[in-house]
Amino acid sequence: MDQYLQQEINELLEHLDAREHISASQSDENQQATEVIDVFVIRRQVEESEPPTVESTLAETSDGQETRAAPLHQETTELPFPPPPCKARRRRLPLVIGAFCLLVAVALGTVTFLIVFAPSATVTIIPASTRITTTRTVTIVSGNANAAQQQVPGRLLDTITLSQAKTVPATGMGHEPARAAHGLITFYNALPAPQTIPAGELLTGADGVEVVPLQDAEIPAGTLATNGQVSVPAQAVNAGPGGNIAAGDIYGKCCRDDVFVSNGTFRGGQDARSY
Repeated sequence: MDQYLQQEINELLEHLDAREHISASQSDENQQATEVIDVFVIRRQVEESEPPTVESTLAETSDGQETRAAPLHQETTELPFPPPPCKARRRRLPLVIGAFCLLVAVALGTVTFLIVFAPSATVTIIPASTRITTTRTVTIVSGNANAAQQQVPGRLLDTITLSQAKTVPATGMGHEPARAAHGLITFYNALPAPQTIPAGELLTGADGVEVVPLQDAEIPAGTLATNGQVSVPAQAVNAGPGGNIAAGDIYGKCCRDDVFVSNGTFRGGQDARSY
């Protein structure tokens, strides 16, 4: 840019020197006239290809001829904030990058320090639990169920009995002895004190079948409202099918006062057989 300015100034001075030779012959006639030339050089921020601008002010004589004023005065005005050279910006770029990297490294180091050395705690949360239990009794009916009375509809299922048999030819002879019928005997105690009936106590039913208890009967004491009672296993004295008796065949007082007895069904009595 300085080269363009210097070239423009030189061309302006050459132009003024040429006019000075032309007006030398008229210097005597124009002694009373004066000429003042003010030259202002303005430097602007322009591109490399734009030449500087030179402005000048010429004073004319009375006959219309331009003369050169002496001495030549020049002023140069520069912008207050010239753009930084490209090389300076390139030199500052590594410094900016280095400062940015340093800040990133300091931030990462701070975060790492806080993660490694920060205090830690273990929190265990145990939820409170409560077991709630409710019980309800319902009645199954075969007809219309009443929910207000805790009834649900249902039906009675028939009892299913499965049996399996197989007949095979005999390979020899065998013998099975006679077996005595067996069942349960129940004793009732009307006294307010417990009583004991020993095993083997002979009991006779209405059809004459004799049975005996197989263990001692410990009868608890009775109360004014109910009698004490106990049931023990018993069997017929004589083996064979004659000992099979129905329930209630033995009923009434036995053994001693205030002791009553009744029997359940006796089964299983059979004669000896060979096969």
